[in-house]
Amino acid sequence: MSVEEAVRKELEATYDDVMTTEQAVEAYEFQSFLAPFAVVVRRSDNVKGFLSFNHRPRFYFNFTPARRG
Repeated sequence: MSVEEAVRKELEATYDDVMTTEQAVEAYEFQSFLAPFAVVVRRSDNVKGFLSFNHRPRFYFNFTPARRG
């Protein structure tokens, strides 16, 4: 098993949806980065929120909608 596969399996054990950069770009519009978070807008419903990410290998996970108010 490669390091990338091992990291993905570990993340998937904790978070439901783990995405590669290509998958994340399809699902979200990226607005800014402040490691280990990205500010994004979910394309399916225009909900603004945050994605967590790790650097190497790069995976995105744990979308959290931004609070309104």
